[in-house]
Amino acid sequence: MFLNFDEIQWIESAGNYLQLHTSGETYTARDTLAEFSNRLEPQRFVRIHRSIIVNTRYIRELKPWPTGEYVLTLTNGKELTLSRKYRNSLLQLTAQGGCVKRTNTIRGLIGGAGKRECEKCSARLGENAPAFACVHDCTFCRACAEAMHHVCPNCGRPLVNKRSKCSPGWTRGNSSR
Repeated sequence: MFLNFDEIQWIESAGNYLQLHTSGETYTARDTLAEFSNRLEPQRFVRIHRSIIVNTRYIRELKPWPTGEYVLTLTNGKELTLSRKYRNSLLQLTAQGGCVKRTNTIRGLIGGAGKRECEKCSARLGENAPAFACVHDCTFCRACAEAMHHVCPNCGRPLVNKRSKCSPGWTRGNSSR
């Protein structure tokens, strides 16, 4: 069976076997998680637990738990545990600029609350510069947002203007304001 790595949502270890979870099915392979992870793209697949590797494209949200662990929610609703041992993976997940909804607690933990740069062109955004973002907090400059027709390239959701002179809330990204 040939699988495209983009189709794999997460990989789970089961002894000397792996369960490769896709959107529709689960496939079993005889391999160890450590050996299989050497064949994966490190910027796309991140180990979050001693027995789980996740594809960052399918991560929707990270929620902290009182125990020091995090619950990672995938786009299909599946919840996985990010253990304390792999907490550095959290830095990697949020630094990649993927569509991960970051809570204030997580921002405080990684020091990313003041991050003001475009995730596509890496341009620094001034404090009062218009920034466009999707619901998962992916941030883009005006030029990149317009070039992408105000649609997030990661999740396909509309980009909205985070700064508006008319209201402190969010406005539609393609409005004339």
